[in-house]
Amino acid sequence: MVNRLSKSDIRKLKKLCRSGSAAACTDLGILFREGPDSGVEHDVPRAASLFASACADGDGRGCAQHGALQLAGQHGVTRDGPGGLLNIKKGCEMGDSDGCFLYGRLLYAGRVSANGKKEPDRAAQYFLHACSLQPSPCADACAVVGSMFWERCADAESSDDLNCMNAAKCLGRGCEHGSSDACEQVREIYPAVGSACAAGEEDACKLKAAFKAAMQAVID
Repeated sequence: MVNRLSKSDIRKLKKLCRSGSAAACTDLGILFREGPDSGVEHDVPRAASLFASACADGDGRGCAQHGALQLAGQHGVTRDGPGGLLNIKKGCEMGDSDGCFLYGRLLYAGRVSANGKKEPDRAAQYFLHACSLQPSPCADACAVVGSMFWERCADAESSDDLNCMNAAKCLGRGCEHGSSDACEQVREIYPAVGSACAAGEEDACKLKAAFKAAMQAVID
């Protein structure tokens, strides 16, 4: 969902797009995809055209958005599974964190492999990349990959300092950038870690410090 823009702001956005701003074309495409609530009519084919143009002009968001519409193949947009996957991946490679998160989800669901094989390890790499991108990481990706790291941290067979520290870093980053799920996970994990530290577990104390450094505002 996007905020409704005024007619004046929409005119400015259209002018910027016509002037060659790929980012403005992507923003305009999102408005047309969302429809009346955003301030313009619902026109998904027009949105797809704007995304394709923005992608061709180097905007990673446009590539990922176009790919998502191609995968869905709805509201007048021709379905193109292979093309959609390529554009989403291209968007990620061009620095769009949402594109990386979406491609990771597709890998996790087995929608990238020709035989439908799920690829959680590759998905985790894309989630981590989406969480690490600056200046706008994907908060949802941080929550997902942070949870994956935490599962490995809590598993006696796979637990190690790196998994635990990455869990703290990713969940903290996700919370900082607006993921309520990541914040909730921090609030659930931190007291247990604190109790273990108080009981004299050195590794738990290290993890407690990592969580505190990652998300001071949530745990104080």
